[in-house]
Amino acid sequence: MSIEAVRDLRERLCRVGKQLYDHGLVTGTVGNISARVPSTETVLIKPTGVCMGFLKPEDFILVDMQGKQLEGKQTMSVETPMHTAVYRVRSDVNGVVHSHAPAATAFGIAGIEILPMAIETFMFIPNGVPIVPFEMPGSKELAEAVEKKIK
Repeated sequence: MSIEAVRDLRERLCRVGKQLYDHGLVTGTVGNISARVPSTETVLIKPTGVCMGFLKPEDFILVDMQGKQLEGKQTMSVETPMHTAVYRVRSDVNGVVHSHAPAATAFGIAGIEILPMAIETFMFIPNGVPIVPFEMPGSKELAEAVEKKIK
């Protein structure tokens, strides 16, 4: 993949982060976004401690599929193992948004799967959004639970 294409991907991730922030789906520095770098075995992920509404392209950390940091000056997210688990088991997934959206969090705490209510949503998530049992954030157990649920 060309340097320009990676730069474009970084800029697109910044726009997604800003939209999440502007729509109140993330607050402070919580949540993460990542994207598979096409034609590679690498992922760009938001670093820890950076607000999604103020991301810059150079903020993103480049990691391999095992979560090893390859590039970036900042500290990678503790949720990197969960993100890379998704990419390892689902070659059709090119981006992950982990937002802590208030409504989604409430459904998860209540143990209620979010079911599609519109045909447009049904096309993308016909079985709804599954719930993963609670595990400590950033833990190997959380990454494994997510991996098991989405296989």
